[in-house]
Amino acid sequence: QNGLEKILNKGTDKAMNEEAKTRFLHLDKRKLQIIAFAILLLAIVVAVIILLYPQKTTPIDHFYKALQKGNVEELQKCMPEDAWSYAAGKYAESDFRQEDFQDYMAEVISETNTALVDFYGDKLKISYTVTNNKEYDNELLAQLASVLSEKFALDQTEITEACEITVDTTSKGSKGKQTEEGDLFVVYKYNGKWYLFFDPLSGAN
Repeated sequence: QNGLEKILNKGTDKAMNEEAKTRFLHLDKRKLQIIAFAILLLAIVVAVIILLYPQKTTPIDHFYKALQKGNVEELQKCMPEDAWSYAAGKYAESDFRQEDFQDYMAEVISETNTALVDFYGDKLKISYTVTNNKEYDNELLAQLASVLSEKFALDQTEITEACEITVDTTSKGSKGKQTEEGDLFVVYKYNGKWYLFFDPLSGAN
């Protein structure tokens, strides 16, 4: 192609380039729309899963938040409301007023938080990684349901699932960090929600 042909074809090449650019932009916008729709759809699916299938680790989250913040309300979320109320009643029978149970638990969790901050330093952060999840069979589930019924007067028929969750726990503060391996939690599903098996009165006697 000589110089004259290049000049004559320059306009045609430019037109072709503009058309190709237009097609590319159109295709690019189409891809972006598809990607945006896929992300939105994924977000909706995740939200539905979270709403319909509460995570087994939710009570563990509350437990560690209670330790990290020294917050008794977070600890209370680890148990069904009727179990917490039953524990308060049992506490009242031990020569204490029933309304003092909340104060007692607040003091326990606050002292625990203080001890952790003293050891790890300020800006305490507690995180964990699940290393094992063992589902309870019908026999183990029945045993746990019996214990929960005896300790907290829970309806055994509403305890439908349970499992043991093993985690590695990392505590970090301004003085350093440390990871504890093999922390074991037992969680159970009661009235459709997951809770942590623990006895708040174990140290009250």
